[in-house]
Amino acid sequence: MIAESNRLEQVLINLLSNALDAMAACADPVLTVAVTLEDDAVSIRVRDNGPGLTPQARQHLFEPFFTTKDQGAGLGLGLTISFSIVGEFGGTLSALDVPGGGAEFVIRLKSVVLRAADVE
Repeated sequence: MIAESNRLEQVLINLLSNALDAMAACADPVLTVAVTLEDDAVSIRVRDNGPGLTPQARQHLFEPFFTTKDQGAGLGLGLTISFSIVGEFGGTLSALDVPGGGAEFVIRLKSVVLRAADVE
C-alpha cells in the first residue's frame, strides 16, 4: 500500500510534537528530521536531544493510554495511533535511545517507484 499523505502527515506531526515536548526543559534544544533511502525502504527519522526514554517507557510506548507526560497534558494515544497508521502502510515505527541523550523515532516504509503512467 502507498502511504496516504494526510495520514503520514498526522504521524509526523505527532512525532515532532512529542519531540518538542520532550525538549521543553532543554537549554539548547535540537530537533533533527532525516529521510534516507536504504535498500528497498525509505526511513524517516525524528530525533531530539531531550531526556531520552526510560526502560519502562520503551517497553510501553505504543500501548494505548501510556504517556510520560504530566496528567492532563496527553492522552497516551498519539504513538498508538501513529504505530497503527504506519503498520497499515506495511511499514514499521520504532524508537531508539540516542547516545548522549535524546530519543529517535524511525518510520520505515517500503520504497515504491512510481512511473508517470502510474499516477495519471
